[in-house]
Amino acid sequence: MKKNVFVLLFVITIIIGIATPAFAERLKYTGLARSEGGAVLASATVAVYLAGTTTPADVYEASSGGTSVNEVTTDSNGRWTFYADTTDYAFTQEYKVVVTKDGYSSITLDNIFILRLPTNAVGVLYNDGSGNYSWGSSLSSGGITLADDSTLTLPPAASTYDSGLLGCSTDGTCSWIDPTSLLTSVDLSSVTITGGTENSIAIWDGSRNLTGTTTPALGTPASGTLTNCSGLPASGLVASTSQAVGFGMIELGHASDTTISRTAAGIAAIEGNVIGGALTPVIGDADDFDDNFTGVNLYGGTYIVNGAGTIILPDATAGMNFTIVLEGAVATIIDPLGTGTADTIYMNGLAAAADENITSSTLGAMCVFQYRAANTWMATCNGFAEATPP
Repeated sequence: MKKNVFVLLFVITIIIGIATPAFAERLKYTGLARSEGGAVLASATVAVYLAGTTTPADVYEASSGGTSVNEVTTDSNGRWTFYADTTDYAFTQEYKVVVTKDGYSSITLDNIFILRLPTNAVGVLYNDGSGNYSWGSSLSSGGITLADDSTLTLPPAASTYDSGLLGCSTDGTCSWIDPTSLLTSVDLSSVTITGGTENSIAIWDGSRNLTGTTTPALGTPASGTLTNCSGLPASGLVASTSQAVGFGMIELGHASDTTISRTAAGIAAIEGNVIGGALTPVIGDADDFDDNFTGVNLYGGTYIVNGAGTIILPDATAGMNFTIVLEGAVATIIDPLGTGTADTIYMNGLAAAADENITSSTLGAMCVFQYRAANTWMATCNGFAEATPP
């Protein structure tokens, strides 16, 4: 009884450098012959043919030298090896092997193929569309066949601008282009974009493709919002009674000695001098002063005390000026700010000790407070006394 044979092929190629497309070397083909039970088939005969034929192939038993043979024998491990010389057959040649051994069924392996390309020869691999391959020295040797069967002919590599840009005309003829020739100015007045409208601008998408045009929302014929512009002349502003315009400060005239600026909410100043202030008095207990008398009230306002308690003054700030009036005979203490650096009250030209208060229980008693210096109040008073007279 004959046993089936399984032949395992392991293709190994040895790279040999060449200088021309017609490279010469021997390509190695190797495999293992084993029985169905896995037994090694030593001394089996391996006949080699051209693929799909019964034509014996001229192969070699060594990578160099020797004479050609048509068959080889497996070694003690069942391995068989043969070499095909590229001077006899193209490197794309396919082969068929038939393994036989007495007592076993033969097995045929057809279309054994190694795609072996040269490693140091400039060129390209061509396929004619029928499975036939050939090696060319460059793309220009055969050109490039396009989808419509036309040919794109490349220029020679030895060109003045062979490291530049490749430009091709409609007849398929290509040439190298000097990149610097493209860096020229373009008269945009002569450029026409179809599909646009008058006073429009071009639009490009995220892939830099021109997608169309749009009417800008800036200037004539439309309007827009400026978000980051410089050098805009005042003459370019349009008068409006409803549109708010925000500025950090305004300089009147051509000099910088008359600057209008914001001091606090609802408070403006010219060169640091507060303009206007609160016109309506605030009425409340002395204890409510620091809660109810704030902001614009501290710049020209009046606080009317109608209940006893302690008035805690704010920290003296440039521009502050206000009046405190007792509407009844209510015991009132006016205490300068004691946190941080303690404030001092200069009452009627005399300085009290730091953080020292002034008091009154007299109906109609009044004090006008003004910023004198940092941490210092100037107070012009009637009916008030210092806690510790100087």
